[in-house]
Amino acid sequence: EEDPSLRHRSLFCFEPDSPHRADMRALAQQNEHFKGLIVVLILVGVAFMMAKDPTKQLDPGSAFGISRTAFDVVSIFFFAVEFYAKVVAQGFALHPGSFLRDPWNILDFIVLVFGLANFLPFAPDLSAAKILRVFRLVKVIRAHPGLRALIDAIAAAGPGLVNVGILTMFAMSIFGMIGKR
Repeated sequence: EEDPSLRHRSLFCFEPDSPHRADMRALAQQNEHFKGLIVVLILVGVAFMMAKDPTKQLDPGSAFGISRTAFDVVSIFFFAVEFYAKVVAQGFALHPGSFLRDPWNILDFIVLVFGLANFLPFAPDLSAAKILRVFRLVKVIRAHPGLRALIDAIAAAGPGLVNVGILTMFAMSIFGMIGKR
C-alpha cells in the first residue's frame, strides 16, 4: 500500500522522488537506531523528572540543574530533528498522510513547541507548561505498535467503562450507607 503523503509535494518544494525527502523518510520512519535514541532520550527525561523534588525550586547552578538543562537542550534538538524529518517526509498539514493529520503527531508537535518555547529568553514563565513533558511518554507508546494498539483499545472501551464505573460507585455508596448503620 502506497503512503498517501508520497503523492504530493512536501512543504511546497520537495517532490515525492526528491533524494532529500527519501533520506528524511528513511531517518524518520525506517531507522531503528534513531527511533531507539528518541525512546532513550524520553526515558532519561522521565528519570530526570522523577529525580527532581517538585516541592523545591531547581537551582540552575547545581550539578543536577546544569545536567538537566544540558539534557533538555540535547533532547529538544533531537526531537526537532525528528520533527523536521517527518515533515519533509510526509508534508506538514495540507494533504492526506501529512504530519498533522495524525493525532499522535499533533501531540508531539505541541510538546515540541512548548519545549522550544522554554528556551526563548523573552518567553513568559512556562513552568506550568512543563507538565507537557509527561506527554513525551506518548512517543514511547508510538514506538511500540503493541502498546499503541493497547492504548487505542482502552480509549475505544472508555465510554463503556464509564457506565461500569458509575454502577460501581453507586453500589459502593449503597454498601457504605449500609455499613455505616
